[in-house]
Amino acid sequence: MQRAAGSYARAGGGREPAVNDQAKQTEAARKKTAEATLAGIPQHELRERTPEERTADFVRDYNALYDVPGTMFQKKKAQDDFIRDHEVQGMRCTNMQLRHSRPELEPRFVAVTPTRDADYWGMPLGNNLFAVVPNPFLVYGEEMHTAGGMREAFNSNYRLGNTYGRFTIKEAAIFQFGTIGKVFRRGQLEAEQ
Repeated sequence: MQRAAGSYARAGGGREPAVNDQAKQTEAARKKTAEATLAGIPQHELRERTPEERTADFVRDYNALYDVPGTMFQKKKAQDDFIRDHEVQGMRCTNMQLRHSRPELEPRFVAVTPTRDADYWGMPLGNNLFAVVPNPFLVYGEEMHTAGGMREAFNSNYRLGNTYGRFTIKEAAIFQFGTIGKVFRRGQLEAEQ
C-alpha cells in the first residue's frame, strides 16, 4: 500500500493536484467580500466589550427606564426589552424573614422567576459575577433596607421612616452567585420618593 502511494506521489512530481481557475476565482471573490464586510464594521464592534463597558450600558439603560414616555404599555415594553437585551436575572433575599430578628446575618440571594417579581435585577458579567440594580418597581422602605439586603448592597441616601420608589444608580452593585448569591461589592444609588 505504501509503495502504491509513493508511486502516485512520484507520478505527480510530488506536487499537490492543481486547483482549477474557477475555484481560485471563487476563493478570491469570497475573500474580497469578507474583507469588504470587515472594513465596514467599526473597530470597537469587532472586539468583545469589557464587563465595565457592559455595566456602564446596563446602568445607563436602567436609569433611562424611568423616563420612557408614553403609556404604561410602552413603559412595560421598554422594561421587557431591557430584561431581554441585558439578559437580566431576577434575584431576591432568601433569608429576609430571619434577618428581621437577626439583622447581623449576611443577606443571601437566590434567583427567582419571573424577573418582574424579583427585588433585584442582575446582568451576568461572567465568572459567577452579576451587575445588580434594584427592580424599578421596588418599594424601598425600612423592611427592604434592614432585612431585604438593600443596606448591604448599596450605599444610598435612605432615611428611616421614608419610602422610596425611584432610583438613580450611580454604580451597580456586584453580586457573586453560586447556588446562593452574596454581595461582592456595594453599589451606589440615590433614592427618590
